[in-house]
Amino acid sequence: WLDLDRLFEVLLPQFVIDQILYFTARVRPAPWDPTAHLCQAEYLRALGASPRVEVVEGTYSRTFPAMHLLNPRNTGSADAASWTYPSVFVWKNEEKGSDVNLGARLVYDGCTGAYEAAVIVSNDSDLLEPVRLVTKRVGLPVHAILPANPWSKKHRPKSVFARDATSIVAASISWNTLRKCQLPDTVVDSAGRSITKPEEWGTRQA
Repeated sequence: WLDLDRLFEVLLPQFVIDQILYFTARVRPAPWDPTAHLCQAEYLRALGASPRVEVVEGTYSRTFPAMHLLNPRNTGSADAASWTYPSVFVWKNEEKGSDVNLGARLVYDGCTGAYEAAVIVSNDSDLLEPVRLVTKRVGLPVHAILPANPWSKKHRPKSVFARDATSIVAASISWNTLRKCQLPDTVVDSAGRSITKPEEWGTRQA
């Protein structure tokens, strides 16, 4: 139930924010989360109540491929040949198109003069070329915020954009910041319709 307007006002006090693009895909329900799509739909409606926020949707893919399972207990052996890799079918959900959509809008909007500076919240290496094109060819600044917490920073501690982005505005977003930047439990859109935070997502914490 993150308030994107408030989040970027906190993270980017030095910028005048004209537009926020939120790239996502509509999820599907799963046996362990049967209302996921309904909760997300309410959140997207709540985001749409802000005149600065535009939701750009990709697609959602669900497949059940066979993959090899690595038993963590086997990795202590120095001889990899002794490890076992049983094949199992997995439930694989993937968001498709969001990185392409973001990269395309970053370049297109830069070329058409839609912004003076851009800020991306990502550490996805698929965006390296769009960032490089805008900073090196179009000549506009692109800053980066890494959507990391202490756990994820252990896996990718540095920004993949370090050589191409104009700056790294924030190397992480703290849980405390996220807690402080929540929408009200009830949001009213421009038509006067109420949008209520799903009960499954809990109540707002100060």
